[in-house]
Amino acid sequence: MAAAPREITFQTGPYGEIFPLPLLAGMTAEEALEQLVKDSAEMGHPFDPPSRGQYVDEMVFRGQCHVHQQRLPKAMAGEMDDVPEATALQQAVMDLGHKMSLRPFGMEILEYASFAPVLQYLGDDQWQVGLEEHGRVRTFEVDDPAKAVKVAQRIFKKWADEDDDGWMDMAKEAMERYPRSLFHHFWAHLIRHSEDREWNRGGGYVLHLQDNHYRFRLALPGGGIRLFKTTGPRGVHIADAVARRAGMEPRFPPSSLIMEWLVSEGLAMPAMEDEHRWDIGNVKVRMLPEKKMFILEDAADNHYIIRIEGKPPELVMHPVERGQPDTSRTLAHTAIEPPFKQWMEDFGRTVLTMWFVYDAKLGGRAQGED
Repeated sequence: MAAAPREITFQTGPYGEIFPLPLLAGMTAEEALEQLVKDSAEMGHPFDPPSRGQYVDEMVFRGQCHVHQQRLPKAMAGEMDDVPEATALQQAVMDLGHKMSLRPFGMEILEYASFAPVLQYLGDDQWQVGLEEHGRVRTFEVDDPAKAVKVAQRIFKKWADEDDDGWMDMAKEAMERYPRSLFHHFWAHLIRHSEDREWNRGGGYVLHLQDNHYRFRLALPGGGIRLFKTTGPRGVHIADAVARRAGMEPRFPPSSLIMEWLVSEGLAMPAMEDEHRWDIGNVKVRMLPEKKMFILEDAADNHYIIRIEGKPPELVMHPVERGQPDTSRTLAHTAIEPPFKQWMEDFGRTVLTMWFVYDAKLGGRAQGED
């Protein structure tokens, strides 16, 4: 804890920096959201906030974060003397020499690998973003504290974006090492339909879906977080690949749960003819046991093949044209995970083909996630 004037106490972070208290005096939550909507439209990014549902609170919170960030420069310049939290912050930074966190309000545990997200007043109009012992540093001279905060916010935004790009490059390498799997689609389904919208990967990795625009928050071992926006299955893929890259053991749900999920999505239960032939709705499936391949035929007499391809190997579906796979078109694919060896020997192989029918949207299906 860091003490400040007027009996106000600030929470402190890992670099000894103080976290500004919410600068929201005189503004309701609804007014903060209205301000965000107005300013976003003026910047060319209009949006309609949700009027009800599970995402209203999160959008309201974003509005409050927006207003807080707007008021920080005014607080540092002494233009909010009637707000004790603002006065205390100005005195703590300008007079007492405390470092101030640059992380957005409400995101105090954001983690960066290349810099410390702090601003410090060095005296004589000199300011510094970052700490030498923790990566990147930028020192600049500004005689207006409000302008200094705005400069620091721009530096923070640029560095944070670059740091996120570096982290995402690492994640992409991990995703190439541990390719897309049908399990990622299954867990994405669970996140979307769970009350807390979370997937606990284990080992400190917890993925949370923040809103219906697929903004994700990934909690990391040690307490940091990463934020990113992507589709549901890819978000799970990122979290899973990063965890496995760090040495976490893979996790696999049983084939019975995969079947329950697909049936809940409207897919027909397999109708078995024999151990090598079955129907999935209007799609006929034939297994070639000696080659571990599947041939599918839909109601329009279109044919498809599922077979092993690539390095690392994947199960891939192609349409068949004139008796040959059209390898220029991949309709669905999944990494070959350890459970599949057993699945090919029991009813799990029907689950595999169910998923390919689902993912490739065969038989006129519109379900599935990209």
